[in-house]
Amino acid sequence: MKRMTLFILSLTTFIMLGLSGCGDDITNNPITEVTTPSSPENVQATPANRQIAIQWTPVAGATYYNIYWATEPGVDATCRRISTNQFPYLHIGLSDTTTYYYRISSINSAGESALSTEISTRARARFSDMIKSLSASDGAASDFFGNTVSISGDYAIIGAHGDDDGGKTDSGAAYIFHRTGPDSWDSGTKITASDAMAGDYFGYSVSICGDYAIVGAQYVDVGGSMSSGAAYIFHRTGPNAWDDGIKIIAPDAQTADQFGCSVSISGDYAIVGALGDRGGDGDLLVNAGAAYIYHRTGANTWDDGAKIIASDAQGSDMFGYSVSIDGNYVIVGSYWEDDGGSNAGAAYIFNRTGTNAWDAGTKIVAADAHTNDWFGASVSIHGDYAVVGVEGYDGGDGDPLANAGAAYIYHRTGINTWDDGTKIIAPDAQAFDYFGRSVSIYGDNIIVGAYQEDNGTGDPILDCGSAYIFHRTGTNIWDHGTKIVAEDAETADEFGYSVSISGEYVIVGAHLEDSGGSSAGAAYIF
Repeated sequence: MKRMTLFILSLTTFIMLGLSGCGDDITNNPITEVTTPSSPENVQATPANRQIAIQWTPVAGATYYNIYWATEPGVDATCRRISTNQFPYLHIGLSDTTTYYYRISSINSAGESALSTEISTRARARFSDMIKSLSASDGAASDFFGNTVSISGDYAIIGAHGDDDGGKTDSGAAYIFHRTGPDSWDSGTKITASDAMAGDYFGYSVSICGDYAIVGAQYVDVGGSMSSGAAYIFHRTGPNAWDDGIKIIAPDAQTADQFGCSVSISGDYAIVGALGDRGGDGDLLVNAGAAYIYHRTGANTWDDGAKIIASDAQGSDMFGYSVSIDGNYVIVGSYWEDDGGSNAGAAYIFNRTGTNAWDAGTKIVAADAHTNDWFGASVSIHGDYAVVGVEGYDGGDGDPLANAGAAYIYHRTGINTWDDGTKIIAPDAQAFDYFGRSVSIYGDNIIVGAYQEDNGTGDPILDCGSAYIFHRTGTNIWDHGTKIVAEDAETADEFGYSVSISGEYVIVGAHLEDSGGSSAGAAYIF
């Protein structure tokens, strides 16, 4: 019995010593006291399509947030509440005529912070209001101002390839406009080629990004090669002040290449389409087409360019008819490519693998391709999404709606791998609308032009044109679209012949609008 007692006492002592050791560990690693988090700061509310995106600076130690909101000022903790750990938070299903007020608190296990300062905004229907009609300050008949448009941040550029600057017929021009307030723009700065000649069509294609703008002049004659084409890149030197531009041409320029028929610029790279390129000397593949990508090496100096072509090039494919670049990806339209039927069309996406080095490209086509769809008549790429316009789409076999048009949106799933695409059409599609003649994508929104749409059934305003804005609601899932038209729409204006989107603004060209003279042209900002 004594031995048993001694054993128990020894065991107890051992356990006590062990516990004492654990206690030492606890003492060396004290439990951090949890405190109530601070209030969120830098709270902002940005309106979208009947939605409001709410964001703030994340609070250290917060596990989630309460968003208190009301439709009148004076929000407090008794108002309606949304608890979320999503950042930013998208408040959806709102009225576009109501102002919403918000305050936010941070929460963790210790409690809830004080509420942030109150903010407010109105959930207007995004892009629903036309805020400005633009025209050339010296516009004249047959200038075709608005044949092409591009917008980036606070600047928009509009081509007028029929402008007769200096008495040179159709030498062309472009106009750059600067946003000076939420809904105000200046009267524009006109730019022309320093070596302009009649018939050059400077301004037939335009693109702008940051401090750089590029303008195509597809009928410039280079070194005796008729209509080999050129492009000009301009650098911004002040508030809507631009340098004289630098001219770029294809290193292998030949007659009728039409280099400059399409252009796009993003960051330090610019791409130029040459739909007439023949793949080499001797007219090997007439109008097979090509594109050239240029890398900026200085303030406005550029390398000699990298040429890209379709891996399966054939004559008359018109590769390069449309181009777009964003980040490490470019997309090129080949709207007369024949895999899906004669002139069904295709597009090719290329990934940058080094300094102006590009892969062999990924070909995309419509899953339901038909003859004369012209898939690739327009292209645009931004982030992980690319959109292709198909202005000749008929709605299926048998031409149920001849040339009503469509667009296909592709989502990137890997390094230059893309899903099978999502098709979008106009909610009020009619024959010969040519929906898809122009496309542009930015973030979660796409705009598609339908330049011969009649603004309703029964031809109330024949060929006045319209555009449609689609909003992404999921992974390559899009809403049914919002239609926009010119407030002063008239017959044959062809509003929607060109479109561009950037941030909270879209611009739409109407190259046959007549206010400044027959087909002088106009553009509209929403």
